[in-house]
Amino acid sequence: MPQLPKFGVYFPEGMHFHSDYSEPEAMTSPGLPPSSPLPINPVLQDEHLLALNPSSDLLEVDPNDKDFEVKKERLPATTLDQKILGTISHMQNMYSRLSLAEFLIGLFKSEDHSLKATAGMFYAENSHIKMMERWWNHYGGQKNNAMVDWIMEKATAICAHESNNLTYRASIGPHSQKAEELCLPVAKINVENVNKFQIKCLGALYDEITPHFQKLVKAFITPLSENDLGKNRDFVSALLVILPTPTGQNAKTITAIPPFKEKAGTWHKINSRIALTNIIPSKSDHATFRKNSILHVQNIIVDNLENLNYLQKFIPKFEDPKAIQPVKTEEYYLPTFD
Repeated sequence: MPQLPKFGVYFPEGMHFHSDYSEPEAMTSPGLPPSSPLPINPVLQDEHLLALNPSSDLLEVDPNDKDFEVKKERLPATTLDQKILGTISHMQNMYSRLSLAEFLIGLFKSEDHSLKATAGMFYAENSHIKMMERWWNHYGGQKNNAMVDWIMEKATAICAHESNNLTYRASIGPHSQKAEELCLPVAKINVENVNKFQIKCLGALYDEITPHFQKLVKAFITPLSENDLGKNRDFVSALLVILPTPTGQNAKTITAIPPFKEKAGTWHKINSRIALTNIIPSKSDHATFRKNSILHVQNIIVDNLENLNYLQKFIPKFEDPKAIQPVKTEEYYLPTFD
């Protein structure tokens, strides 16, 4: 049995004490004041800032301290190219057979509510316009025939839709009242209509009815500005047209400027009744139009019915006494001279 020392304290086997051993009693040493905490020096604000800085010299790294870690500096933000490359890499790893074209077409054609919401946000911010502008500027523009053909096809459809408001849908379209004003029967033409007619007002009316078509027309007929002329030096400055001289006249008389100046503005000085007579078709004009209309219907019937094809040679030709005879002209483009 292990020895039990006094006070009933148990000591493990092999541990022995002398018989005169006694534990000292715990007591406060006489003559000394009670113990007090050691003073702590105040830490300055600069020392706080240095301590918070990972690169501060106050942080002494102990090579034997394996648990000590120095906080590394924050990595730079991920660039847009890195995000795009990461997304493409993820798509290739997860869906190797899904192409970028299939992904984009599927996103904007999907009927899924979540995908439609994502596509709607893309449209709401006009991002599709920015994307098409990017394609136009960086993938050939006018030199990209496929892109130009696509744009002109859509522009043609837009202009055709606008023209329908003046033709097939004139009576039921959004501009029915404007179309009715343009369609003025001969019987309703009076002097007031002639006096009020102005090309400027007519252009403003077409700007309202066919705005997109007018943009194309104005772009085609508007001359280049001085800035454009300075950038494009390979343009044609003038066109020399040589017209055949009528019998009994000479080129000097035809091209003389004074006769044009004398007649400038004289149309408004003509008697209103004479001016109105000049623009209203005469009785002979009505007769010629009726005859040509009958010939036109005869040609349609003969062309469409094979049994009547042999009658083609018996149909007279159209006659228009006021038609301008075709003439051959010579045209020469004059280059610029710097």
